[in-house]
Amino acid sequence: MKKARITACLLLLLLLSSCGLPVRMIEVRGSGQAKMESRYITGIQSVDLNGIGKLVITQGNRESLEITADENFLEYIQSDVSGKNLYLGVRENVNLQPTRDIVYHLTVKQLNAVETSGLGSIEIKSLETDDLHINISGAGNINIADLAADKLDMEISGLGNVNIAGKVTEQNIGISGAGNYQADDLYSRSAKVKISGTGSAKIWAADTLTLDLSGMGNVDYYGDPTINMDISGMGKVNSLGSK
Repeated sequence: MKKARITACLLLLLLLSSCGLPVRMIEVRGSGQAKMESRYITGIQSVDLNGIGKLVITQGNRESLEITADENFLEYIQSDVSGKNLYLGVRENVNLQPTRDIVYHLTVKQLNAVETSGLGSIEIKSLETDDLHINISGAGNINIADLAADKLDMEISGLGNVNIAGKVTEQNIGISGAGNYQADDLYSRSAKVKISGTGSAKIWAADTLTLDLSGMGNVDYYGDPTINMDISGMGKVNSLGSK
């Protein structure tokens, strides 16, 4: 009888633990003292920035990751590697209140994919790669000053903003929500743009431009490409002339 009661109690505890009861958030205020911490990485080719923080990516021969933040934040900041992907973010159920920006300085040999969700920002001064895939959700920002690639695939959802300059052979852009894509200094031979919602894009296409606009999406373009358009709703297309 006693054994049966113990078993019943254990089952009840298991049931309660799986009922989705609210988990208490840990609130951590910044100490005001900045500290830089180096963490080991190797073989990284894609990065996922989650939540807050600024990520500065440099392409170089020596891979490295340095994190600068309030000293008491470092134990809560994750830098998890899975295969060739690096995840950067704050530990689950922790709410950080920083006195300064959380800054990640990442050096990689090769980069093929970048993703940001939340309020994070990513800056890349110069990048040379075969293919680059970028995914932004939330209100993140990405700036690439000089990109050289064969193919660029871009997905923007929410309020994301992207600014890119450089040269690619092909670019495929998808925007949902109110995302904004500024790439009028990114030369491309061909471009495909699909916008749903109120997103906008400014691009440069030399040979072909394929547009699929629904809702109130707008596209401004440089160049004299052959254009294929499918527009529903109140979307607008505007030529800016030669570049």
